[in-house]
Amino acid sequence: MTQIKELSDFIQISKNTVFFGGAGVSTDSGIPDFRSASGLYSTQLTYGYHPEELLSHSFFRHRPGLFFRYYRENLIARQAMPNAAHISLARLEEKGLIYYYCFHGSFIYVQHNAVYFGVVSNIFLRLF
Repeated sequence: MTQIKELSDFIQISKNTVFFGGAGVSTDSGIPDFRSASGLYSTQLTYGYHPEELLSHSFFRHRPGLFFRYYRENLIARQAMPNAAHISLARLEEKGLIYYYCFHGSFIYVQHNAVYFGVVSNIFLRLF
């Protein structure tokens, strides 16, 4: 039995399938991850600060220009559209085969655009 078939069979019989995903789920949508060479954590080379510091409240208060520059250049991905993983998860939910999604990271960018294309489910909307 292939791993894909085994997973499919498991999902079919499960009553409470939960999907845990990270920023890598959305990289196919053109959203940067965090830890790759071009990821959000590489920003110290460009901006001179770690992203946690750049996005802190105190940084916003003391350096709002750089805060908003970083935000505009790294955290807005208007072109992002749902990819095959997002669409597959929405289909699994439509069939009643997935109980909950748990995303960490940059999925919110895709969620915004997916609403317009009817891909995102009620579970996605409750998460954000």
